[in-house]
Amino acid sequence: MIIMIPIYAITWNFRDTPEGFDKIVNNDYNYFESLCKKSSIDEFVILITCNRVEIYAYTRNEINKDLFKDSLIYNYPESTMHLLRVASGLESMSIGENDIMRQVKEAYELSIKRKTSGKILSYIFKKALNVGKGVRTQTSISRGKTSIPAISLDICDNEYGINNKSILIIGNGKMATDFSRYLKEYRPGNVTIAGRSIDHARNLAVLYGYSYDSIKNLNNLIKNSDIIIAATSAGNYIVKDLGDLARNKYFIDISKPENIDPEISKYARLLSINEIGKILKRNEDEKKGEVEIAEVIINQEQKTIDEKLKEMMLDDVIAMFYKFANNVKKDELEELFLIQDFNDEQKKDIDAMTSSLINKILAPYTNSVKQFIKENKNFDYILNEYKKMLEQFMENIVKKL
Repeated sequence: MIIMIPIYAITWNFRDTPEGFDKIVNNDYNYFESLCKKSSIDEFVILITCNRVEIYAYTRNEINKDLFKDSLIYNYPESTMHLLRVASGLESMSIGENDIMRQVKEAYELSIKRKTSGKILSYIFKKALNVGKGVRTQTSISRGKTSIPAISLDICDNEYGINNKSILIIGNGKMATDFSRYLKEYRPGNVTIAGRSIDHARNLAVLYGYSYDSIKNLNNLIKNSDIIIAATSAGNYIVKDLGDLARNKYFIDISKPENIDPEISKYARLLSINEIGKILKRNEDEKKGEVEIAEVIINQEQKTIDEKLKEMMLDDVIAMFYKFANNVKKDELEELFLIQDFNDEQKKDIDAMTSSLINKILAPYTNSVKQFIKENKNFDYILNEYKKMLEQFMENIVKKL
């Protein structure tokens, strides 16, 4: 049985919404947080990576689609299925990518820190991380090099060599950060980070003990470098018209759109995102069997999520029963204490006795309701009717008070 629950996945990504992704990717976390608040979404987790920007939201308010232009919006259960696939590396540009697990975990932890996710989203993200780990344990989907920077550097090292070479990384975003981290494994010589913002370039360079400079000095930086890596979100060629300056150098361009003029390949080796894409496609074809196993795992876990969310929703309804009863109790006891004189100890005993009575009276009924709703195919309708009834009772209690 599929239950309807207001969990949404709002996504801009390289595969499903390439044009929308190119437009939105340069915005920061605060921008997407403001979109959520403008749309009256109280609970959300924001995931921002090199190839996707996604908002996972739990809200009973209608999603304002005008605020999320060019995005793809999944309703439940497709929303949670999508998250499981993302965490498992099935939605990555490089199938089985490991970095996405870290990014999902960091996105969830940031939502906890900023108090934007409640028990529903917390459950779903913990489940997604467990599923991602399980897929990688039970399949070989993540074997070998799985990220674009890792694959690019491996090719470069085999063809040109990286050890003791001078490296220039153009860019200071997420992909440039990944290159900076992976480069350490190859023991390069001098590494320089060049960016439009000298402050951002400095912040990244300091993390890894690299040098930094402004992109304004690009030609001079290229002249003094053996390997040039372009990893920016610029919409045009940053590296062009080099002529002989490009000779005997190795260029890597993983930017989309391309940042390095293809004409440079006349003078030097240029490893482009299109060439890497062919390698990724070949890897994906080789992993089809592993992907099928992963999808079986994900589908099974989605059933577990369905059942757990049903229980969580039922618990909320049962809590409303008790909240309603306790409000009635409070109202009646206040009236009693106004007309009858009791000391504090007596009031405490009466309060405890009435609470016990409420529990004894409600327990068999609430258990019956739980069982009835669990077994009834009209789960959503019945659940909503109970909630409406209890909310109306609560409103009447408030009016009386």
